Amino acid sequence: MCCLEDGSLASLARKVLKIGDSEKPIDKDSFSWWRERPNSAHLYLKDWYRTQLHWTASEETGSAFSKLSIVDQNKLVIKKTANYFVYAAVVFDFRTVTKVPQVYYNITSFLPVLPHLQPFVLMDTFSWWRERPNSAHLYLKDLYRTQLHWTATEETGSAFSKLSIVDQNKLVIKKTANYFVYAAVVFDFRTVTKVPQVYYNITSFLPVLPHLQPFVLMGKNGGSPFSEKRHTGYLCGISKFYKGHQISVSVNDHSFIDNTPYANFFGIFRL
Repeated sequence: MCCLEDGSLASLARKVLKIGDSEKPIDKDSFSWWRERPNSAHLYLKDWYRTQLHWTASEETGSAFSKLSIVDQNKLVIKKTANYFVYAAVVFDFRTVTKVPQVYYNITSFLPVLPHLQPFVLMDTFSWWRERPNSAHLYLKDLYRTQLHWTATEETGSAFSKLSIVDQNKLVIKKTANYFVYAAVVFDFRTVTKVPQVYYNITSFLPVLPHLQPFVLMGKNGGSPFSEKRHTGYLCGISKFYKGHQISVSVNDHSFIDNTPYANFFGIFRL
């Protein structure tokens, strides 16, 4: 529906039935072709109860319907094995809060004849992202003295690592190749009157050559009396890494890092 100009079911009906805007009005009968499709359903949210959303196939326009059984007002039961197109839309309104909280929503499937299996997240939109070999995408977990600690575990499923993580802050390359590496760090200087200078970089180190110091792949200075009180520092580039290379992110002053979930990230993937 989102691909139509006005996004309405009425517009869809007019297009399918070839009804002009000035011709007969759209009513329930206009949606008969929509409701009569076998093995299909279109529901609207009725209410929510604790952790469940309750859906209904009854409403005034005639666009809601179900040719499938509905269990507990929140599960559609498939009656014929086939390929299906499944969809859902949820609207969120955060205008009543000062800070937008994290939300997570999904579409799951469950087969009662296999009760030992947990409900499967059907719409896992990040599966392609996580399955890339020789790659990683981490989020900042905490700050420890001079080290940033990163994590590959969080609720949305966007964080992952196909590489080993040493000391919670170094990604270890396991195959010699060209890589794209990136990192973002958010700084918040609203607690001070004058924005100080900060320096952040991405470095590489090869343990088989311990006499060599960590090499700065890319770095950036930021901060001045004219700087914004809140900004994001982003670094990225392409480099050839050898097996065993350790890649890390450093910031000279952790006191101004905004540790809001998902704000700071560090990742790499093989080209």
